Amino acid sequence: MSEVTRILHSIDSGDAKAAGELLPLVYEDLRKLAANNPMDALLRELLPATRLPVLHPDQRLDDVLRLIQGHALLPVVSRAGARVVEGVVSLPDILNAYQKAT
Repeated sequence: MSEVTRILHSIDSGDAKAAGELLPLVYEDLRKLAANNPMDALLRELLPATRLPVLHPDQRLDDVLRLIQGHALLPVVSRAGARVVEGVVSLPDILNAYQKAT
């Protein structure tokens, strides 16, 4: 089991502190990616082949938690127009919202 998988399982089990362990791993992967790619690389060359999930402001937190697994951040777009980005959300954002709700 990878370290990221272990942390995600901890988060699923209710360990709110585990989210803090996830971000340093994600940022380390991003640093490695940047170091191994030429400076003139285009953003589209770095994007994953699979389509990124899109969130909406009126979605339930449990649905958002399921969709964000495996992603550092996800865009939040308006249902009125998919081209209207209202923000981005991270796993710690979702966990903080759960804590406030309880």
